[in-house]
Amino acid sequence: MEKRLYCRHVPSGERVSWSDFLDRFKPGRGAPDELWEADYDYAFIRRKFGTGLPVRDAPGIFKWWPLLPVAGPAGLVSLGEGGTPLIHCRQFERRNHPRVLVKNESVNPTGSFKDRYDCLSVNVARALGYSRVVCASTGNHALSVAAYAAAAGLDCLSIVADSISDQVWATLKVYGAATRVVPAADRFEMLAEEASSGRFPMGLFMPGATENPFGVLAYKTIAYELVDQLGHAPDAVVFPCARGNGLYGTWKGFREAYELGLINRLPRMYACQPDSAASLVKAFEAGAHTPVHVTPGTTIADAVNESISSVQALEALYASNGGAVAINDNAIFDAMFALGRDGVFAEASSAMARAAVERLADAGAFTRGETVVMVVTSTGFKSTREILEQIAAER
Repeated sequence: MEKRLYCRHVPSGERVSWSDFLDRFKPGRGAPDELWEADYDYAFIRRKFGTGLPVRDAPGIFKWWPLLPVAGPAGLVSLGEGGTPLIHCRQFERRNHPRVLVKNESVNPTGSFKDRYDCLSVNVARALGYSRVVCASTGNHALSVAAYAAAAGLDCLSIVADSISDQVWATLKVYGAATRVVPAADRFEMLAEEASSGRFPMGLFMPGATENPFGVLAYKTIAYELVDQLGHAPDAVVFPCARGNGLYGTWKGFREAYELGLINRLPRMYACQPDSAASLVKAFEAGAHTPVHVTPGTTIADAVNESISSVQALEALYASNGGAVAINDNAIFDAMFALGRDGVFAEASSAMARAAVERLADAGAFTRGETVVMVVTSTGFKSTREILEQIAAER
């Protein structure tokens, strides 16, 4: 069904048809070096699908298929991703704080929000004619790619950092992924090499040889679900960030909901990062419009310990009148147990959002009566060894 989907060249604003853009990604051609972003004719979408949120009878995130880069719901691979719950944080409600909710992405099929991203990416790769995919990851992304590639019948190579847990390693083997363990700093060079050999790169929404402009669009469904669950946009969303693709994709979803007339205001977006790798935070505090390159230190929030974030994530903070905070390991560790008291077992990188909400609330970023959503991006069941080690160190 026609949706009037285009692709926009981010630096110049040039727009090309979606079919012309897809030709550039077909096997053997490799990803363009410059950043491109999907765009819709929203007036056409409103006329074609109506003014309500376009929910359809389809699996997983594809209930929102009219706003995703797929031809229709038939024949798509899904493991039931999305549709994650909103949970009240009782501890905040007992104090003079806003209404705080957890968007619990840890209950996705492989335990993280990456399932949205990789589900869509695998389906697009298959539609483009790829039979092989490759990813570089510290854990969550690798598990998700491996699961969806297996479900789609695609060959998968996972290039993983040597810090991955035993649980992640074992699960990759169960999914049947070929696995290459390398120093974290070497992941992306190897990813580019494999992409040049004909594998579809399940990379990031950032310019370069491994650009993936498709997966980030799946994060829009977090925003659609929040609007559907609340009946309106939240006042603020707090998102743990490495590159910031999740935050940006969610912001894009809210912007689309606004363009379609489904909400009458946009939320403020807040990023949180470990103080060992606070690229977005440093840039935002300096008023810069380019993320700061940092040298990551050691942190229990290993999954978000990266050297630089995306320009799009930083722009979302400014455009939404949001902000960014850096969190130390002690606060992150305490936040894991605080979330546990609300029945949520989050990995350290996700629990950081709980500590960020506390910091932001104490600093007056929210007012009583506002609705604040923290996104818990991944389960703690993949990192129990690190938790036990931290507990032992405190005895």
